[in-house]
Amino acid sequence: MQRLYKIVNLSRPVIYLAITIGILIPRIRPIGIPIAISDTTRSYYNFINGLKPGDILWLDSHFALPAAVECVPQMNATAYHAHSRGVKILLTAMSAEGKPFAENTLQALLQQGAKYGEDVVYLGFLAGEEATISSMLRDLHKTVPNDYLGKPLSGYPLTARIKSGNEIRAAASVTSSSDTPDIWTRQIKPFPNLAFLNLSNSTNWPKVQPYIATGQIKAGLNGSRGAAEYELLLNRKGQAVSSMDATSIAYLVFIGYIICGNLAHYLKPKDVAGQRGK
Repeated sequence: MQRLYKIVNLSRPVIYLAITIGILIPRIRPIGIPIAISDTTRSYYNFINGLKPGDILWLDSHFALPAAVECVPQMNATAYHAHSRGVKILLTAMSAEGKPFAENTLQALLQQGAKYGEDVVYLGFLAGEEATISSMLRDLHKTVPNDYLGKPLSGYPLTARIKSGNEIRAAASVTSSSDTPDIWTRQIKPFPNLAFLNLSNSTNWPKVQPYIATGQIKAGLNGSRGAAEYELLLNRKGQAVSSMDATSIAYLVFIGYIICGNLAHYLKPKDVAGQRGK
C-alpha cells in the first residue's frame, strides 16, 4: 500500500510536467482525437463542396487579433477547400488587424498551387465596412480599381469578369464582429444568387444562429470547435484539430490527477497523516 501511495501521491513538478507534455504533443503533431461533427459544420462543408469549378468566393478577413486563434484555422481551411474544388477566390481584409492573416492565407494558396490573377486576387485592406461592401457589390472596379500590388483589377482574368455581386457565388466573412450578420444580410438582398457564409469566434455564435435558422446565412463555422470539425471532414488536421486535441488531453490529465489525489487520500499511511496533523 505504501508503495502505491508513493506512486499516486504526485509532486508538483510531476504534475506541471505532465500537463506541459500533454498540451505540447498535439500542438507539435495533431492527433485527431475523434469529435462529433455538428450539423452546422457539415452543412458548411457541403456548401463549399457543392460549389462548381469557376465559381467565385469572396473570402473576407474581418477579425480582431484576440480572435485569431479561432478564426485563422477557419479561413485557412475554407481557402484550401475552395481552391481544391476549383473555386476562384476574391480575398479581402475588412479589418486592419485581419490584414496580415489575409496575406498569410494568400501565401498558403500560392504554395498550394493557386495562380495569382487567375485563381486568387487579393485586394488588401479595405476600410469603410458596410459602405464599402455595398459599393463593391454594386460596382467592384469603381470601388476598388487596383489590387494590393497597385495593379488594375481589369488586368487580371479573375477580376476582369467580376463587375458586381451578380458574378459572385458566395461571400464568406471570417469575423469577430457581432455587426457582421446584420451588415451582410442587408447588403446581399439585391443579389439573390449570392449566398452569405459567416465564420465567427464562439462568442458571437449566438448572434449568427438565428440568421442560419432563417436561411439568411446559408452556413457557418463556430469557433475553434467548428474549425476542428471542418478540418476533420477535410481529412486535413491543422491548428484547430491540434487545439482541440490539447484541450482534450488536458482534461484527461486533470481527471487522472483527481483519481490519483483521491487514491492518495485513502492510501495515506497513518504515520504520515499524524505528522501532518501536528
